[in-house]
Amino acid sequence: MVESGLEEQCLAIVVRSEQPQLETQKNEKLTAIASGKEEILKLEDSILARLSDESIDLLNDEQLVIQLQQSKETSDRVKTDIENAEANMKRIDDTREGYRSCGKKAAVLFFVLNDLSKINPMY
Repeated sequence: MVESGLEEQCLAIVVRSEQPQLETQKNEKLTAIASGKEEILKLEDSILARLSDESIDLLNDEQLVIQLQQSKETSDRVKTDIENAEANMKRIDDTREGYRSCGKKAAVLFFVLNDLSKINPMY
């Protein structure tokens, strides 16, 4: 187990205990960012599939034009949402940093207690 990973887990536990809404917001923003990026990839894939279809006349395909327009609008909306979510994540992370020392101390304490058995098997 890596100390930095354990430190992050301890930090999440402390923040969840001290400010539960903050940890909930962080998880919601992470989910929003991931789903927004996934939506953009789906849009790109659908357009590429339509463009690669050889049976379609690209110059006269009104469906493709409509799909491109919808894709642009959705992409702009999703990118704005992602930018807002990332800005909120920055604010949340800055607030979480106030609890960083507690998470670090908890991780160090875990490893110290874990290594006590090396000193004396009684532990």
